[in-house]
Amino acid sequence: MNSNLNQEAKAEYIRAMYEMVARSFATLVSDRFVSPHGGKRKEQIISVVNISDHQSLLKSAKNGSIAYREIIFGSCSNPKPCPYGGIDHVAKCGGGDGSQPCPELLIDRDKEPLIRKVGELIRKRLDAAEKDSPLSTSLQYQLTAVQRTLDVITN
Repeated sequence: MNSNLNQEAKAEYIRAMYEMVARSFATLVSDRFVSPHGGKRKEQIISVVNISDHQSLLKSAKNGSIAYREIIFGSCSNPKPCPYGGIDHVAKCGGGDGSQPCPELLIDRDKEPLIRKVGELIRKRLDAAEKDSPLSTSLQYQLTAVQRTLDVITN
């Protein structure tokens, strides 16, 4: 009986997870989210599924063709794991290392205060870091990513 309960709990958890992905992905259509690559890229991201059809969204979440992961800058729509982190290291997300911002990034305008706070924290860490060290370089890339992301929000 205990095994049966565990299986039921696991199945319910998985159903809830797919439901959350579907509902969260549907919010990406709002003006709150913006791509650093412009409106056409945002449309490409959200057009993989009919956002207004919840069953279609749920099916796409289950088969892995859509993804929604909340990150510091907004959301990541990459259905594959990010090789660069993306949750605690934002340099690649925002293109702070000189590359373009991640094409799977949708910036959440409502996160502007949080993004500014992250920038302040990075600045403080950068001021305390040894000059020309790997840490200093990493922090500078992250700070550049934050600044580029804020530029997208404010323009």
